Amino acid sequence: MQKVYDIIMCIMTYSIGQKYMLFNKNQIQMGIVSMMDMKNKIVLICNNPVFLTAISKTSKKDCYIVEQADIIQNESALEKYGTNMKLAVVEANKWGNEPADLSRFIKNFKEDENFLFLLICDQGQQKLAVQAVRMGAIDVILMPCESEIIQKRVNNILRLLHLRQQVLRDPLTKIYNRAAFENAVRRLMKQEKAQAAFIMIDLDDFKYLNDTYGHDVGDMVLIRVARILTEVLDQKDVIGRMGGDEFAVFVPSIYSKENFLQKVEVIFSRLRIKFTKKGKEVNVSGSIGIAFFPEYGIDFNRLYRNADRAQYQSKNNGKHSIKIYGSDKTH
Repeated sequence: MQKVYDIIMCIMTYSIGQKYMLFNKNQIQMGIVSMMDMKNKIVLICNNPVFLTAISKTSKKDCYIVEQADIIQNESALEKYGTNMKLAVVEANKWGNEPADLSRFIKNFKEDENFLFLLICDQGQQKLAVQAVRMGAIDVILMPCESEIIQKRVNNILRLLHLRQQVLRDPLTKIYNRAAFENAVRRLMKQEKAQAAFIMIDLDDFKYLNDTYGHDVGDMVLIRVARILTEVLDQKDVIGRMGGDEFAVFVPSIYSKENFLQKVEVIFSRLRIKFTKKGKEVNVSGSIGIAFFPEYGIDFNRLYRNADRAQYQSKNNGKHSIKIYGSDKTH
């Protein structure tokens, strides 16, 4: 039976167009699995033959798009992507027998209730296995282990990940729902040391659009807006649907306000959506409000409230405009 000590993976959210980070496999025994919703499927990227075989045999294989790639990770990259990681499968041999080493490894993820990790260790490493369970490990695999057992555990973990994605995502737009968005932003705000921004987006006259052309057209527009935000924004940015036609974005670590505002302008211009329905040209636009962290809120509720106020002012100023909280200017 082939050993699976090198099944070390991290599952993270992945945006279309994002380039993979490649490292030499000899640097550190850690692989990456990236995950995203693509046409209601989850993309898994890994290079381990045992895990790939296990995925191919899972009862939910039609829910996944699998791409084989040699993607290796190091600890600096773990810190960079930490808030997006959903699963880390850790090989005990990397850490030795000290639970403290494992504790240091997952220190960045303790605040994330959606983060899972699985430990692979030898029969003589029970001390580490017990510590992993105490720290919330989703599973511990003691090697050697029969392939059938590994298959069953892989099935269970993939099923759990799929269910969690369904819970976290808005069923229509596939971006974060309100609760998941708030949890993700709260975690980022605890870590954030640079300037950040909270963006509120509300579609103009959306009720009229729904009432006039039907909810199918309204749903199409909402899906289009979510796609625009996903395409324009970076992987590190958090996107959510707050309900109805309201969307929210949290952009962490802004080191150039000019570059940030240019990105907002791109979103603003692309929110001018035009299409023909019932022989008439339909125009959709959106109003945007922005509040900067930490100047106008160091906690989620205050920052959200101020961004929402700015968005409301944008509506009152004639709609389809950008308002920054604390500024007299309307863009």
